[in-house]
Amino acid sequence: MSTEAFQTTYDEPLLASHHSPPRKDSSSSLGLGLSLATVVTQLNSFLAVLWPVLVTMILASMVAVSMRDADAERAMSRYLYYKGIDESIESSSTKVVEALTNALVIIFFIAIVTFAVVLLYKFNCMGGLQGYLMASSATLLGLVGSVLVEKIVCGHWHWHVDAISMTFVMYNFAIVGTLSIFYQKGVSPNVGRAYLVVSSVIMSWQLCQLPSWSTWAILCALAFWDLFAVLTPCGPLRWLVNLIHSEGRPMPGLLYEADIRQTHQSNASTTTASNLQTNPGNAKPYRGSSSAAVYAMAVPGPRQLVVFENQLLEFCRDYNSPHAAHVAAVAKQYLHNQPACWRLLYTKYNVSYIRSNRSYPSYADVFDSVSLAQDNASM
Repeated sequence: MSTEAFQTTYDEPLLASHHSPPRKDSSSSLGLGLSLATVVTQLNSFLAVLWPVLVTMILASMVAVSMRDADAERAMSRYLYYKGIDESIESSSTKVVEALTNALVIIFFIAIVTFAVVLLYKFNCMGGLQGYLMASSATLLGLVGSVLVEKIVCGHWHWHVDAISMTFVMYNFAIVGTLSIFYQKGVSPNVGRAYLVVSSVIMSWQLCQLPSWSTWAILCALAFWDLFAVLTPCGPLRWLVNLIHSEGRPMPGLLYEADIRQTHQSNASTTTASNLQTNPGNAKPYRGSSSAAVYAMAVPGPRQLVVFENQLLEFCRDYNSPHAAHVAAVAKQYLHNQPACWRLLYTKYNVSYIRSNRSYPSYADVFDSVSLAQDNASM
């Protein structure tokens, strides 16, 4: 069904002129232009990110302080333009210049790799991009991780482990980690998140093997590089995010996907579904960021059922679902509670982004607790 027809279905004068009596609920305004749903969502988002960041920082600090390796330090020094800055008898200003030069060289190569990733995504070279990311993660977990594990187990705990056992364990550790990060099917999301935290700790330990002057210079340079890459219009990371939003092709493994508690959203959704089932005539259409995102049906009937079926069929074609034959039954079952249906589908198929030219709702509209709470308040 075309977008014009979809808009016609929901832009009816009777629906626009319908007004329900005001109702007080948990989504009322707090007097600052913010609803309770907004505050709860922002708080849950902050807490969802806070814990993994704290765990990563604590583990990385403990490992970096207690696990120094002279061999790793010599190996990391090979990648620097100026070597032996810490032992140099030069003045502090000279050391600063040399350390900043080392940092700029490393940032230059990071920029090249970042732009290469963006170009691979832009030209839909997903096979090469996925292969590169998987190889990088496997190398980090398997090779660099084995060095760190050997230092902890043999050097710190003084255990005796043979090379065959170490190789077997770290090989399986790297394979399981790569699959849980990039495929995510049949594996608990917590496993993938744990591997991402471990990868960050291993990378932090590796960077800490650089000389102190160069380490601090690289840290400062990375901070400025991140600001440039994310905030400026020509930044590669901002370009990549815009491409992901427009193309709708997810990139697993690049981001830590936090599990945000949806308590407030779930309560609002349950109440909305109950109201629709008991008194469907009072339902208003849910309006998201676009007209194609309307999926909480108003006055369910044959026309709305056809629209819902077409959305489900398009979704099945896009994600190669084998259940296209059951679309009619699913549409009838979830006609009064379409948000729950889309949340189940997006979770099952690991959907993160939806292209703007699709008739089914966007990811943000489906999981927008604020909009659901406001929709519930207007019932």
